[in-house]
Amino acid sequence: MEWVDILPNQTSKRSWRADKLSQIGSSIFAEVSEWKQEALQAGRHIIDLSIGSPDRGPSADIREVLSQEALKEDNYTYPGTRGIAEFREQSAVGWSAVLV
Repeated sequence: MEWVDILPNQTSKRSWRADKLSQIGSSIFAEVSEWKQEALQAGRHIIDLSIGSPDRGPSADIREVLSQEALKEDNYTYPGTRGIAEFREQSAVGWSAVLV
């Protein structure tokens, strides 16, 4: 480690950096940011979820349907099945387009 003193009324500076810091690779956030930039440069449409929340809201028609569905009491139960087949099929189609 390298030390340089920082004390009032002295001209020397004190700082340190552990040698192990140079062994740490880039953070996953930096890597995801690079992937995002590569995808954008390739002309792909990106929804940024890097901080756990989308970087933009859904379209107005989607928000309208979400708000209507949120008011339905029967939407607040555990599913008794694997879900609606039509929804699963459409989700698969949508995700396959995103993951290509």
